[in-house]
Amino acid sequence: VMYNDFVLIGPKSDPAGIKGSRDIAAALRAIQTKAAPFVSRGDRSGTHQAELALWRAAGIDLSASRGAWYREIGQGMGAALNTAGGMSAYVLSDRATWLSFRNRGDLDILVE
Repeated sequence: VMYNDFVLIGPKSDPAGIKGSRDIAAALRAIQTKAAPFVSRGDRSGTHQAELALWRAAGIDLSASRGAWYREIGQGMGAALNTAGGMSAYVLSDRATWLSFRNRGDLDILVE
């Protein structure tokens, strides 16, 4: 039996101060409040749709509060993880992709 879930990946330095939280809504609000870099797939995939639903659940209207801190790349999960690593940014990933991703650099699971 297999399953998959989503995890919030981010830089080990954790500028939004969310590491260890189990409250994804609070974590996303902290990222937005601190304008910490966040990479979105922006590709209308299931992961992208889940990310957008989580922002809404956190009470954040991205169309009104999106700034330079939020970057949609229009690409898949591997590219999003690579971009997040290069920018020291946060990104929502499915756990299976994260576990198979080898170019982790300074990224780690911060919220699960």
